[in-house]
Amino acid sequence: MTDIDPSVYASFYWVSSQYHKSRQEFAEFYKSALLFLAYTALDSLSESFKLDLAFDLSLSALLGENIYNFGELLAHPIIKSLLGTKVEWLYYIIEAFNSGDLIHYQELCNVHGAALR
Repeated sequence: MTDIDPSVYASFYWVSSQYHKSRQEFAEFYKSALLFLAYTALDSLSESFKLDLAFDLSLSALLGENIYNFGELLAHPIIKSLLGTKVEWLYYIIEAFNSGDLIHYQELCNVHGAALR
């Protein structure tokens, strides 16, 4: 089939991401959710949806097996949804992991220790 509407792909990857999320398959959720975003206009999503998805993507990136680079997540505008919220610390942890800055990571853990427990 040619010329399939992007919304079909978006729907498929959204359902796939939710399936993997329910099974706690973090790496698969991460991949499917990023593919969902590739076929979805970010301005069509509500702010609360973007925040929830950015949070879930960030956690799955940290918890997923064989995910060693967070550049793709950091390059996507959805990650900015974390900024200015009570979970903003997660954005900075992803940045610290991506750059390999263990000192910054330790500082973040000390400052946001309560949220990490």
